[in-house]
Amino acid sequence: MVSCSRMATSLDLEMLQWNIHIAKTPIANLPKKSGVEVYEEIGHRQLIRFLTPDQNGAFRKGSGEKHFTTPTPYPADEVIEILHLPGIDKPRLWALILDPRKIPTILGPRLVRWGFAVEYVLPDGFPQEALIESLWEVRVS
Repeated sequence: MVSCSRMATSLDLEMLQWNIHIAKTPIANLPKKSGVEVYEEIGHRQLIRFLTPDQNGAFRKGSGEKHFTTPTPYPADEVIEILHLPGIDKPRLWALILDPRKIPTILGPRLVRWGFAVEYVLPDGFPQEALIESLWEVRVS
């Protein structure tokens, strides 16, 4: 039996591999792209940044720090394992939906090490304008 999360990731990998190489490499070696390029390669979709409870509300004005995102939605009960996230005791019940076209620099894609997902790294964070859903988080179930 295959979970919906694994199926979604497999389909994303198939879609992406038609056009680009998905790296298995350190962040420093990832290709640097514009958000518009990433938007095109992920099929005009958004990026998702899952949040721990203490991060809820922290990025409503954007952020200048490094963030890890994915184009693939995952349920709260699987996101930690699939993305191999730190802080396994902190549930990810909220997410930011980001418009990659509004993010100047994006690195990736690459496979999540020890996880089973595709990720894009935002080395310089994201501006407030990149936030979708009226500048606040969406609930993940």
